[in-house]
Amino acid sequence: MKTILLKTLQYFSLPFLIVCIHWISITIYSNYCAPSNLYEVFTSMIVVGSPICSVLLTIAEKTSSLYITTWAFIGIYIISLFTDFTKWITNS
Repeated sequence: MKTILLKTLQYFSLPFLIVCIHWISITIYSNYCAPSNLYEVFTSMIVVGSPICSVLLTIAEKTSSLYITTWAFIGIYIISLFTDFTKWITNS
């Protein structure tokens, strides 16, 4: 039972980690690559094409799709726990 609880806690901490990475990449991108005032619009013409901005956008995109996949995996894991639990109850 303790191992199931620890594994479940690990699985539920994964989406939190993914969201943190996503948030950090979006925050850095918005501060560095997406300007907030009119003057920086002209300077962003140079910065937007940089490898840093490209990598930050790629990280944001990949973490977004990974987040959805992780929740699907957790859903399958919970269903398998229910299945194991019902088997355990019927065999007892």
